Amino acid sequence: MLDEGTTKNLRELVNGRLLQTIWPQIHPARPVRALWERMFPQLRATA
Repeated sequence: MLDEGTTKNLRELVNGRLLQTIWPQIHPARPVRALWERMFPQLRATA
């Protein structure tokens, strides 16, 4: 989902608070992780 989901998918299906909580435990591909952490710096703080 984080890598291939459409903007609509992400808006409908991703819970930001939950994502922030589990971010340190999931392992997306490095480019995907970097992209998400650039867009949402609060994720970087939890890693």
